[in-house]
Amino acid sequence: MHRTSGAILSALLLFGCARVPAMPSRSIPARPDACSSSSVETARVITPLSMADPEWGRRIDRIELRGELAVREGLIRDAITTRVGDPLDAQRIRADVERLLALEVLENVSVEAELDRDRLVVRYVLEPRRRVGSVVLRGLDTPSSARWMPIAAGELYDAARAKRAATDLETHLVDSGHLSAKVEARARSKGALVDVCFRAEPGPAFVLEPVEFTENLQIDDEELRKQIDTHDGRVNQAGKVYRADLLERDRQRILALYYDRGFLLAAVGEPRVRLDGRRGLVSVSIPISEGPVFRLRRVRFKGDEQRLHGRYAELLGAKAGNIFNRAALLEGMDRIKELYRAQGENVSVDPETKLDEAARTVDLLITVERQP
Repeated sequence: MHRTSGAILSALLLFGCARVPAMPSRSIPARPDACSSSSVETARVITPLSMADPEWGRRIDRIELRGELAVREGLIRDAITTRVGDPLDAQRIRADVERLLALEVLENVSVEAELDRDRLVVRYVLEPRRRVGSVVLRGLDTPSSARWMPIAAGELYDAARAKRAATDLETHLVDSGHLSAKVEARARSKGALVDVCFRAEPGPAFVLEPVEFTENLQIDDEELRKQIDTHDGRVNQAGKVYRADLLERDRQRILALYYDRGFLLAAVGEPRVRLDGRRGLVSVSIPISEGPVFRLRRVRFKGDEQRLHGRYAELLGAKAGNIFNRAALLEGMDRIKELYRAQGENVSVDPETKLDEAARTVDLLITVERQP
């Protein structure tokens, strides 16, 4: 005989709903609430229940539902594929539980299997989802909802959503200059309701010092700073908010500038960030590895119309001995495409480069092919 509790309860599932520890708030509530809760629920789970011990594979004689149903019974039964007459099967029971939880209306699901006068009864015990009671924000005034969508009282409680809301609020604060901000979500059960608290520690607001670059010898800091998009003077310039996510795109523009100057082995490193909490300043330095300048050694064309290769070279404008310039090459390739567009045709123009690092030269092959 196998104990049903062992295998059916092996269907224990955790659905990411973790809550994180609370932080100090501006005031201490007069009575315990969600903000001061010391118990943290980590997930929706299948709750273990005591069971008898029928054999796996034994024929099921009856299937029952127990608990308050948040939706019509037919929807619940449609999610359960185990039927009367089927053999008792752990994997199938597990799949039933997963489908029930996927309905998003149940907090807990557990399964009992017992013998009733030699008849096997399988019972699904259902606990409906609770609703949000009160929602409290501690530690700061209500922020703009541009980057944060708060939870509302009365909606179905979802611990994963509460955690996401806390993360979104923290991101909103960081993007507003509070680079060391922390936001944590807590919850306290109260009967059929769950009170939710968001506890924020925004920390000081930081502004950016001029972005610096290191190890750049050929292109000076001022020219490199011009590649940084300040979004109309709102971010990533001296005296404004630092946005690391937006600076990531600027690193690609800086690298493109180096390619335009022939530095084909250039690399733009990860920004190094330092916070000065006393002065409320953040300093950012970006390491640069420039490498050598490459020149074109040979420019060739490939395509069906060899008679036009000379015309291609004229339109491309790149000649042997020139410093490799990515932007100029792209413009030249567009001129070749325009030659055909003027005739109502489309072509693909694809470059292929071959570097000789020792000689610091580039061989360039341009393939031009008509498109349907």
